[in-house]
Amino acid sequence: GRPYTPQGDGVYLTFRHEGHEDYLRGGKPMNGAALDKRGVSYVASNNVHRNAQIYSFPRSPLGPETPLTPVFASMPDGFKKTAGFSTAREPVTLAGGGGLEGEAAEWFLAYRATLLAELKALEVPLPDHSSVAVYYAQRSEWYWTSTTQDAECASDGGRPVPVFFLGDAAGCTDYWRGQSG
Repeated sequence: GRPYTPQGDGVYLTFRHEGHEDYLRGGKPMNGAALDKRGVSYVASNNVHRNAQIYSFPRSPLGPETPLTPVFASMPDGFKKTAGFSTAREPVTLAGGGGLEGEAAEWFLAYRATLLAELKALEVPLPDHSSVAVYYAQRSEWYWTSTTQDAECASDGGRPVPVFFLGDAAGCTDYWRGQSG
């Protein structure tokens, strides 16, 4: 396939959601296209860890701009450096951007206000903001020349079994409704 190709900036939020997520709001399924048009993808697992993530991005494939577009346009390098994933320091949190200073802290407050308004409109729940980790995550693309392979199947005596891969990683692969942001 084609090598890694940067596509711009993105921000991941990771947290543990508080209850079972059924992706229903007012008895109706959440609209994946509405999330995408606002620059947000949301995925929550219902496993024992209740892991959830939100990925925010400046441009949607469904429209030229999102409400986050002007905010992302002014993202300072200081935010990218401080909020990049690292095991050597505590992550920035949604509560107030701890660890950010100066221009990065000011930018984060504008990002946070815009994102929270979008999440409220989309009815995406968040726990206490101090438990929501925030990471800079560059958007990128990978291209693969093949989406099939033979894999050994232990339950079939180790015989090769054809496998076909579906999905992508454009922000997240969303198994919830077969939609990806």
